[in-house]
Amino acid sequence: MRQGNVSSALRALNENESGGVLPLTRETIRQLEEKHPPPSDLTGLRLQGMHIPPNSVIYEMITGEMVWKKSLQTHGSAGPSGLDARGWRRLLSNTICGSGASDLCSALAALARKLATTTCHHLDAFTACRLIPLDKKPGCRPIGIGEVIRRVVGKCIMAVVKEDVRRAAGNLQVCAGQQAGGEAAIHAMREIFAQEDCEAVLLVDARNAFNSINRKNNAS
Repeated sequence: MRQGNVSSALRALNENESGGVLPLTRETIRQLEEKHPPPSDLTGLRLQGMHIPPNSVIYEMITGEMVWKKSLQTHGSAGPSGLDARGWRRLLSNTICGSGASDLCSALAALARKLATTTCHHLDAFTACRLIPLDKKPGCRPIGIGEVIRRVVGKCIMAVVKEDVRRAAGNLQVCAGQQAGGEAAIHAMREIFAQEDCEAVLLVDARNAFNSINRKNNAS
């Protein structure tokens, strides 16, 4: 509570919540492997058509100041490196680390610009996650915690291209920055089902599709 983590404190008081982290046994590893199928190949609709990359000059908007502001908006636990969001904010703060913090912010801004404009290889450490098996009572809930630096860089890049992503996604992906997109989709379907001439079949896809997408690290 003193750290401001009200939700975590309430979960600690609720006996019906998660039972913590499962021990790393063969059964736990088997459950994790089942929930994380092999990634798909580089095929599909996302690669169809001519790829026209945006003008790289737009990423010059990513500066050290933007990195600092986005770090203030980044929260969460640490990835494999062990440095959480609070630790990164301390490193990027001029008040605490002086001029070295400005140099680090500028270096992260340069990294973001390079990732957005060139084809980069050997990003395993940058994209690595810490896999945590939580006890669902019963079952296993895998939680992947990536590096904080990856989240900060991602926020900086999305700050530049968010309007392009919103236009490209349109109404096919209501989570791509659309204002109240999920709520609008629910109300639209509710109105359609309420019509007398409406006939529909509800199909539920329970496959673990998110974890089966391509996760190769050799693309820009």
